[in-house]
Amino acid sequence: MNNIKKIGLSALAGSLVATSAFAGSLDVSGTWEVTYKGKTATGATDSTAGNPFGSKTAVAFSGSGDVDGVGTASFTTVLDDSGADMASSLMTLDMGDMGVVGFDKETGAFGFSTIDDKAPTAWEESWHGTTTSSAHLGNTGGAVNALGYSNSFMGVNVSLEYVANVGNNSVNGDDGSSGHTTNADGSNTNIAITSSALLDGLTVGVGAGETDYDDEGDADKTDGSSVGGFFTYSFGPATVGYTQTYSDGLRTSNATTHAMDVESMGIAININDSLSVSWSELEATKDKSDGTADVTEEFTGIAVSYTMGGATIALQQNEVDNLGHVTGVTEDVTLAISIDSSLYESSKNF
Repeated sequence: MNNIKKIGLSALAGSLVATSAFAGSLDVSGTWEVTYKGKTATGATDSTAGNPFGSKTAVAFSGSGDVDGVGTASFTTVLDDSGADMASSLMTLDMGDMGVVGFDKETGAFGFSTIDDKAPTAWEESWHGTTTSSAHLGNTGGAVNALGYSNSFMGVNVSLEYVANVGNNSVNGDDGSSGHTTNADGSNTNIAITSSALLDGLTVGVGAGETDYDDEGDADKTDGSSVGGFFTYSFGPATVGYTQTYSDGLRTSNATTHAMDVESMGIAININDSLSVSWSELEATKDKSDGTADVTEEFTGIAVSYTMGGATIALQQNEVDNLGHVTGVTEDVTLAISIDSSLYESSKNF
């Protein structure tokens, strides 16, 4: 799941209702998260420097409204404590049978990133909050200033994404241009196809992506592609799922070209209408080409979430072995408490 700035999009529901009195209203939601991160290396008990406790807050603004003769326009903007002016945003235009077009900045709303890890979870993925995060996936766009399109045809959903620049300075502000840098610039095109029409409770999907660089002379860039597929199956209160992706042509500093084989699986159970629990794991194997042994990062996550009205409280424990594909390095991340709630409803009319 190219890498979304997590805000709990299900909590962002809201609409701009067009009336003769005003154009609509703006809904606000937010999250607050406390974490504890510990890292252990071979021969050491704890290599984490400084305070292991941390926190993250984010506020999201969302709304939608009708565009006469065209469809429904929607937007979501997330502000967080990272210091960025805008952590992530999404603008879409739903044209009915003609599909949905959008402009995406790091929400992962289109293309391959919508199916990169479909292991069911009560809250977050098994790699959430870890140092490597979702860096084990490549050639899937990244949803940085991306153009997207999605539509459904006879029970089959198709989602496309195009990123004009996946090199440096690929994030632009209003009327901005990243230009060309000393590093290679490139573009990415990717697609995801899913369907839930084959069997009750079963959802399946496949995806592919391709990255083309203008200048492969850069030591860190080379053309590459990715393919992947998944299934999830719900029966009673439980949902199980499995995802596999493969990326080639990846390159990082001071390393030879390599490929990445990723598998994830999990199960989530709704204990009742409010309480959910889950277990998930992900294995990312770097297939090196310089004669050294392949190394597998192993992520495991256990999550519990409880919903009370418009708020969700979640606890999660994630662990990773062979962090960064280095044998013997481990990391433990405890998402001690997360509150994801709707702060206001229709808080501002305009």
